[in-house]
Amino acid sequence: MINRLKTWLQTIKGSQASSIEQRKYFEVWGEALESVQFLKKLSLGLVLSNAMLLILADRVLRKPPLVIRVSEVGRAEAIHDVEMLAQVTKPEVLNFVNLFLKYYLERNVYTWKDNLVLAGQMMTPEFRAKMGRDAGFDQETMLLETQKLTSKLQISNVSVTRVTSDHILVSVRGWRQVTSYTDPKFLKETVFEVDLSLRKVPRSMKSPYGLLVDAYKQTDFRDD
Repeated sequence: MINRLKTWLQTIKGSQASSIEQRKYFEVWGEALESVQFLKKLSLGLVLSNAMLLILADRVLRKPPLVIRVSEVGRAEAIHDVEMLAQVTKPEVLNFVNLFLKYYLERNVYTWKDNLVLAGQMMTPEFRAKMGRDAGFDQETMLLETQKLTSKLQISNVSVTRVTSDHILVSVRGWRQVTSYTDPKFLKETVFEVDLSLRKVPRSMKSPYGLLVDAYKQTDFRDD
């Protein structure tokens, strides 16, 4: 009887071993792993879709708007030369130059930092980085703080010297007077000429004029 039981147990163990050999592995969390893989693929697809939407949105923002003009009698008509109307005009160049020089040259000890930020927004990133490394500018701002200086700017002439497909070259002549809040005798007057290179850029909220300062060269004719 005992021998029969041993034989029966060995038979059961053999059948279990053979079934284990046929089944190479057990997937205890197979459904959960499959769900994780699906969510990974879904997340990747959503990321790619968002990237495509951002690219399309950027292209739409750069596209010139379709202009619909309504006549005096109420008839609407599309303007076909939108690209021509989007070009920078001479009055815009003059206004841009006057505003930039006001922010950049008309310095006051109490407002020059804020004005410099506004002037930096009108520069290209490359030119802004170059101006930030100018040692002469650091000395001037230090004197501005220590002597409590303020300045008055007057532009006498702004002329466009050259226009290319990418840039507009402008020559500016003006006069600047620097005085001090603490020293009534301090007076410095400078007659200068500035050559500006303006890069044409797509119009946006940050660049409504469609221009950014790309190069700046100042020549002083008289420095008292």
